[in-house]
Amino acid sequence: MEQKKRHIAYKIRISDLLDGEYIKKSGWESSYIKTRKNNVSRVNIMAFIVGKETEKDLLVIDDGTGYITLRFLPEDVKNKEIQIGDFVIVIGRPRVWNQEIYIVPEILKKINKDWFDVRKQELKTKPRKKKKIKPTIKEKKPSPDNPYETILKLIRKLDSGEGAEIQDIIEKADTTNTEKIINNLLEEGEIFQLNPGRVKILE
Repeated sequence: MEQKKRHIAYKIRISDLLDGEYIKKSGWESSYIKTRKNNVSRVNIMAFIVGKETEKDLLVIDDGTGYITLRFLPEDVKNKEIQIGDFVIVIGRPRVWNQEIYIVPEILKKINKDWFDVRKQELKTKPRKKKKIKPTIKEKKPSPDNPYETILKLIRKLDSGEGAEIQDIIEKADTTNTEKIINNLLEEGEIFQLNPGRVKILE
């Protein structure tokens, strides 16, 4: 009956990740990078591909603040035509090998450069906004009326290709705390912000 806790996929600059301290945990506890702001066990990074070694199963990404390696790529990523210069969004877990921090990606998708530019601006102002989007809803009830699933279905319905307007979601949602649910989905990496006021599901 008990659900395994899903860690937040923090939106973070590569430089902040590389400047952090890797904390190795034992057993079922998740290891994490201790940064100035958070203990980060999952990341949500937008960057562009600057290196690719197919035989070694790795990619190198750069977000303008630093570069980091992606290792142990998922099968669906290996089969994609991802090339140097492509802009991507990465959801994954930071790890350390030979004192080098790298990322094991769970999801890697191509994105438009405009979304990358939006993320850069978002991270510039994030320190001021952080407390406003602090997640307060932690439990997702495993029921047919799960409000998280309701919001995700509504976003899919409203998204015609360019994302869904947050205001439309709030007006049409038959749930309470809609804004908080949207903020939590953003923090967990289930959705991302294309531009101010518009979100899209990461699929």
